[in-house]
Amino acid sequence: MYTLRFDENDLAHDRRGYLSEPQRQLAEHNAATMRTQGLQALRWFGAWFALILVAGAVVELGRAGWDPARLTPSGGQGLGIAAALLVVMFAIAAGSALWSTRRYHRGAIRSVEGVARVVDKQVWHGGPHPVRNLELRRGLFRKFTFRFQDAESLGYFRGGARYRVYYLPAAIPIALSAEKLDG
Repeated sequence: MYTLRFDENDLAHDRRGYLSEPQRQLAEHNAATMRTQGLQALRWFGAWFALILVAGAVVELGRAGWDPARLTPSGGQGLGIAAALLVVMFAIAAGSALWSTRRYHRGAIRSVEGVARVVDKQVWHGGPHPVRNLELRRGLFRKFTFRFQDAESLGYFRGGARYRVYYLPAAIPIALSAEKLDG
């Protein structure tokens, strides 16, 4: 409980499928952070969208001898197609960010059971980076992975033991609480 930072009250709420008040406050804070980061990404994407449209218009006008009346139909169509594709990409990114944030914000708790495999190692990607994962194996080919930021939180789990982990679904699931099922 100490390493995952939950208590009996949190676990009781998780078992019923509801967030406790401290967990709800954490979810609210994390959802606000995700919204802020999503808006920043959308602003950045929007700036690039505008830059690409302006650059495309300048290129097409240059090809037309700087006379808008001489724009070729294919040039105008090409610019329109590029703009439409960028709008679709922008809508997909915005929709994905909104869906992820709302789903996380609702606090729909799920649980998963399985046999633990602890992965705590260093990988090299331009420098050493820690990988601290808990894999819950639910059969020969099915596993569910949680990522931890510190070795302390991962230290609770023992390889080969069976656990139930309560989590918030997200791109990287957020572990809320856990309980050992055997022994």
